[in-house]
Amino acid sequence: MTDPFEAYAAALGTIEALASQMADAETSAQAHGSLQPNSVDSIVATLDRAAQLAQTAKDLKASAMAVIEQVTAGQQGGELVGNTRKIVFEREDREDWDQDALKAHYGAQVPDFVTQKLSVAAKIIKTLPASEQSALQLCRKVTGSKLSIDIEEV
Repeated sequence: MTDPFEAYAAALGTIEALASQMADAETSAQAHGSLQPNSVDSIVATLDRAAQLAQTAKDLKASAMAVIEQVTAGQQGGELVGNTRKIVFEREDREDWDQDALKAHYGAQVPDFVTQKLSVAAKIIKTLPASEQSALQLCRKVTGSKLSIDIEEV
C-alpha cells in the first residue's frame, strides 16, 4: 500500500506541473489567437490527469479519515493536537426509528396510502421530559456513527 503522505507529495508536485502546463497553453492561445495542436493535446492530458488526481485526493481523504477513525475509536469527541494544527472531531450517532413503535406510542392515524418516515431529532429528544425520553428510547436504535472533523491552527 502506498504511504498516503508520499502520495500527497507526489500529487502536489503533479498539480504544480499541470498548472505550469496550463499557463503555457493559455499564453500560447493569447499569442496565436487560437490553440495549437500541441496545446490541445496538453489540455486534454491535463484534464485526464486532473481526473486521476481527483480520485487520488478522494482516496487520500478516505485514508486520513480511516486513521482518525482508528485513533479516536470509542471517543465521542475531542482533539488531536499537532505542532501547528489540530483536528477537532465529533461523532454523530446514526439512528433508525421503529416506525410501528412510534406510531403506537403517538397513536397516529396514518392512512395506508400515505408514506411517512417518522423520526425525532436528537437535539429535540434532549429537551423533552425524562419520561418522554425513556419512552422514545424504546423506538430508537443507534446504527452507527458519523465522524466529522475540523482542522484548526494551534
